[in-house]
Amino acid sequence: MYYDSLTEKGVSILKIIDDVNNRKWYSNSAEGRVELQADVDEETYNAIIAVWGDTPTVVEPVPPPEQPTDTDILGQTVADLTLQNMQLNSAVDTLGAALAQTQIDIMALKGGAS
Repeated sequence: MYYDSLTEKGVSILKIIDDVNNRKWYSNSAEGRVELQADVDEETYNAIIAVWGDTPTVVEPVPPPEQPTDTDILGQTVADLTLQNMQLNSAVDTLGAALAQTQIDIMALKGGAS
């Protein structure tokens, strides 16, 4: 294993496996350091970190948030409509009970029920 092209932004590691050159770039970022440590021996890692220092110099880009799929949007719409329907049913039940009580009160005033 060899490292070349060691800069403050990253390092290129060359591994020769079965006479085949395998080169990989590791950025001097938090994620790149974790990946480097997993892929190289401790001596190589420590030598690179000695040059890089304690603080990463590269900030990994933050991926944009996932956009909802059509299925997600449809599911949310169905859930919203179901909730609205339940709220309307509750309002209708409340109004029905109030109407029934009003009819009983009117009949009591007319002397038809007690």
